[in-house]
Amino acid sequence: EDEDDATSPGLVADALSERRFSPPLLGGEAGLAFSAHAHRRSSGEDILGRDVARGSVRLDWQRSRILGRGFVVATQTRIDADLYRIRQDSRFDSTVARADPTAAVELRWPLIARSGAAVHMLEPVVQLVWSPERDMDDEVPNEDSRLIEFDEGNLFSLDRTPGWDARESGLRANLGVTWTRIDPAGWSLGITAGRVLRAEEDPAFRHAGRLLSGRQSDWLLAATYSGAQGLAVANRALFDDDFNLDRNELRLGWLRPGLQLSAGYLWMDARTEDGRSADVSELTAATGWQMAPGWWASAETRYDFAADQARAAELGLEYRNECVTVDLALSRRFTASDNVRP
Repeated sequence: EDEDDATSPGLVADALSERRFSPPLLGGEAGLAFSAHAHRRSSGEDILGRDVARGSVRLDWQRSRILGRGFVVATQTRIDADLYRIRQDSRFDSTVARADPTAAVELRWPLIARSGAAVHMLEPVVQLVWSPERDMDDEVPNEDSRLIEFDEGNLFSLDRTPGWDARESGLRANLGVTWTRIDPAGWSLGITAGRVLRAEEDPAFRHAGRLLSGRQSDWLLAATYSGAQGLAVANRALFDDDFNLDRNELRLGWLRPGLQLSAGYLWMDARTEDGRSADVSELTAATGWQMAPGWWASAETRYDFAADQARAAELGLEYRNECVTVDLALSRRFTASDNVRP
């Protein structure tokens, strides 16, 4: 009830162009990206009716080489440039231009050993990243980089902000180690642990709760299992120095001919996300099975343990052949608000 259509962007436009190439003289791999974005609110009020247009360009380059004893060293550079046009917000200049360079060096040491027929790989990684310190929120409004994730996918990223408005800055060290066991029977197990250390607190993460704020991030611990019979399990946990769990996500999947099963459990402390008032504790489950040739049935549900009630449920039936697909589904959302019933 506290949201107003007039103060939400009703018109949004995006354009993005990217290409990768190998520079003829430098070697390695380079990338060039052009991005344009604009959104407009129908409100004419100052601040609440803010309209923004942005044009950006990003140029990056990276190269790696193998040293003695199997060390792998990589260098990366990047420069981001933006031009903003901001209307109806007196807190910011109407036109803002900015450019931010980033440089990084990374050292990996992949170690491989055998235990019988199984292969073990241990890979410690140290990555040092630098970019000039600045408070982006004082220059442009941050509207696309407020929901920040931290996982093994971006542990060694130059920038963990998801959008263009905010940008990671300062001197930081991304540290991690990965162990993988590959069994000839067809299954594998992998574990990744890591953390981010900073010289100074980064203002880009002041809205990210406790995950990446401060000079030390949460500890990241992730494990994955992939079986030969179609079973896959993944778990990701984030916790502080006192082993207080901030987030944990468990996902399971089983894929067989004519049968698909998946389930997931998510726990999230409210303090890890800006503006969240209650913890998240949810279970999701989905299944699909082949009823007959051409016929596929599915079911899905989501249960909220924090609220002690089901959130959603769905049943589906699909018929498919070489020429046509017919899909019928029935779903129900159990949550309610002031003007919408379950």
